[in-house]
Amino acid sequence: AGRLGCYGSPRESPPTIDARAARGRVYERAYSQACWTVPSMISMMTGVSVTVEETVLPDVAVLAEVLRDAGLETAAFPANNTLFAERGFERGYDFFEPSPNVNGPALAARFEAWLGARSDPDRPFFAWVQFIDPHDPYEPAPEHDLFTGERVDEERLVARWRAEEARAAELAGDVEPLALEAAIAAMRRESNLYDGEVRAVDDGVGRILAALRAAGALDDTLVILCSDHGEMLYEHKTPPYLVRDRIEKTGGLPDGVKDLFGRGHRTWYYEELWNTPFVLAGPGILSVRSDGLLANLHTYPTGLDALDRGARPWLEGKSLWCGAEP
Repeated sequence: AGRLGCYGSPRESPPTIDARAARGRVYERAYSQACWTVPSMISMMTGVSVTVEETVLPDVAVLAEVLRDAGLETAAFPANNTLFAERGFERGYDFFEPSPNVNGPALAARFEAWLGARSDPDRPFFAWVQFIDPHDPYEPAPEHDLFTGERVDEERLVARWRAEEARAAELAGDVEPLALEAAIAAMRRESNLYDGEVRAVDDGVGRILAALRAAGALDDTLVILCSDHGEMLYEHKTPPYLVRDRIEKTGGLPDGVKDLFGRGHRTWYYEELWNTPFVLAGPGILSVRSDGLLANLHTYPTGLDALDRGARPWLEGKSLWCGAEP
């Protein structure tokens, strides 16, 4: 969430997402239910809490199944290759098109093609477009690789990184560690690449909104922007067992201080990983910010309530429709 202007980032931020958020309801304290994609998406699609060990959807009706039974046409475009049919993620979808590692604009183009080819354009629909761009590896296309300067939190982090220089040298073993300034530059570069990947998602969101507008559907469509998890990008020290693993595999710490700080997503309970964007925009949504504590579990009941469908007994979240506070 902290990489978006609508969540307070002072850096040049994704224009489409921020513009949409400015006309919608932004939830500042939204949290995912897991630190990696599969259990987090299971939780979002079933409306129940999960543990990190769960990798198959449980035996309850998922959101797409309920909406299809209610008469909606359903489609899914998952770009993460862990969200495949064998785990049950195809359940409830009339059209299921896995798109492993396809970038934001290209993924949105697949949604656009599906939208334009529908046999009954007036039939209500539910579509799930799942972007993969802000996920390791961070490799934005040249048109999205826009950032080269210091990261917005660099002053605070550099002090934290410098404080670990002696420890990195002590643990280096026989491996010549990366010099501190080079390690800082490498960590800065990865952070900038991540921001570029966020811009790729923004382009994809823009293409989706443009397709809805061209189809005359945008004003009648509820758009929910949410995320399964965030990413650690060297903000906090990594647990000792990961440092030990690194030393055992390489004989030391070849990346110096960089090897002592967390990257990616594991079971680390830090805001950078768990605090995720959650924005509602569309018909009946007022422009407002909410600081109520929100779970992605609220996605399912909100979708049902927006379509005047009754809640299901297993749902743990509550509906956010009509401005209800979490």
